Amino acid sequence: MTDLEQPAAAPMAGRHPVVDEFGEGFVVFATPLPTVRFTEPFAAFVAEALARGVRPVLVTRVDAQVSVFVSQVMGKAGGVWAVQARDGATFDVSSGYRVRELADLWEQPDAAGERLEGFTDPPVRRHVLAFDVRTRQRAIERSRVGLVAEVVAEVAGVRWECWGTREPLLDVWDVEALTRCAREMMPESPVMRAVGTGGALCHVQVARTQDGLLEHTWGAVPVDAAQVDEVARLVAERVAKEHLPTVALFSAGEHDQAENGTLVRQARQSAPQEPVAGLVGPTLVGDLGADLEALVGEHVVSRVGRGRFPSLLVRFPGQGLERWQAAARFVAALGVQDVARVVRGGA
Repeated sequence: MTDLEQPAAAPMAGRHPVVDEFGEGFVVFATPLPTVRFTEPFAAFVAEALARGVRPVLVTRVDAQVSVFVSQVMGKAGGVWAVQARDGATFDVSSGYRVRELADLWEQPDAAGERLEGFTDPPVRRHVLAFDVRTRQRAIERSRVGLVAEVVAEVAGVRWECWGTREPLLDVWDVEALTRCAREMMPESPVMRAVGTGGALCHVQVARTQDGLLEHTWGAVPVDAAQVDEVARLVAERVAKEHLPTVALFSAGEHDQAENGTLVRQARQSAPQEPVAGLVGPTLVGDLGADLEALVGEHVVSRVGRGRFPSLLVRFPGQGLERWQAAARFVAALGVQDVARVVRGGA
């Protein structure tokens, strides 16, 4: 299952209408608009880059606000974002430093060079709980898509409002509608994106496996910084009790916020997300066997969910680097190959 829609038959000869510039190993989507959304043209641009095996490069004005969906897809595709000032100076948004040409965007930045004005200024930001949850269910008539997203929203105190595969998202949130969309596109559904109250956002995608359905639910909901750990715990416990998780990760983060409350990305320095908690589903727990007790003894772990088929909830205490170190130790204890296999939906 992939978060990136693949083109059915992208033209390889000539210039695609959505591509503004071809370079050595990259293609460019340049826009003067103040807001960049994951529209049909932008989706076609990323698909073109994937089909050609090159990097997608987004070029905007300095004060542009970029949809989180655009940012997420660009990250998955190995893309980069640059901004251009009125005098034509181009800056790498990941570092804030000026680049001489677009090909310099994936090189080591010149830390002695000019930096984008205001890049380190404190922006208007919203604390969020980011979630990345993968669950299984049987491929039967009563199976429904989007229920994990509803659990997250309910616990976080938000409500999903609109959904679609492209922005603007115009359809009213409806689990039945998401389920129909997924069924029509099996063995793999399109990425179905949604927004909700307070700036909440998510995407849902479903793929058929040899064992049934694998559902991927990703997104972010606004949560006060002091409550992130508790909300993550409550969401994980609900998911483990009401669904069949494979693996899940919950993180604390920040997003820029537009005047209308929408969570966006802006050309400002941002702190990386910090892992808060992880959820390991029954399949991987069963594989651990005798190692389970040692795992519980060495990490902040508790059994949650169904009695006969428990999941493990692991919390990563501390702040910043402490959380990352705790998460790294836990993943190493599980075994990277085992985690990857479960994420892919293997038995």
